[in-house]
This record gives sequence, structure tokens and C-alpha cells, in this order.
Amino acid sequence: DKDDYDDEQFDRAIRNCGYNSCWSNPNFELWLLSHFKKINKYISKDNIFTELDKEFQKYGLGNYTKNDSNIFEKITANDRIHDAIKNCEDMEKLNSDKLPSKRNPMTKVYNILKDFEDYL
Repeated sequence: DKDDYDDEQFDRAIRNCGYNSCWSNPNFELWLLSHFKKINKYISKDNIFTELDKEFQKYGLGNYTKNDSNIFEKITANDRIHDAIKNCEDMEKLNSDKLPSKRNPMTKVYNILKDFEDYL
């Protein structure tokens, strides 16, 4: 997660990791939000939490809480994981020529699941 790391720290960590990392800018919760909606413009980490809470309430899932033990079931209900993958692929196209620190919104978490999509 980019979170509060400065741009240089974030870009250097990704550049030096030596493998295909699954980073998120601004945070991991963008991956969760992508199960519910398409995000195609800058979003702050605070707004992600606000939007997640709205989506949870909209779908009758209660309030979003960071350490929810049922989070996987909540976000993947109704086959939303396929929506999330598609939404992330669309994010991938946004600002693709920029450094990771400047690519907001972007999460590469979907890459973990993309190869398994036929089995989900």
C-alpha cells in the first residue's frame, strides 16, 4: 500500500522488490471497493473507507470495519469478484505510463486472482 509513504519510497520499494508485486495506491481497501463499483479518478484513502461504508450499507452488509472476519464472504457475494477483476483491469489502463506513486487509483491485487478466475 502506498498509504503514507512518500512517492520515492513507494516507487523504490516496487522497483527493488525483484518480482511482480501486488501493490495498491492508495491502499488495499481499493481492492475491496472495486467489488462494488468502478473507480476511475483519484480517490483518497479516507474516501475509500467512506465509499466502502456506503456500499456495505447499500447492499445490507452493515458498516464496513477494517478487521471484519466475514469480509471475504461479503465482498464476493453475487459473483462480484468478476466485477472487481474487470474494474481493476480498467484501472490498469488509467495512467499506465506513470510511476506507481502517481497511479491513483490502482491496485494490482486482482493479478493474484486473475489466473484463477475460471474457478471462482
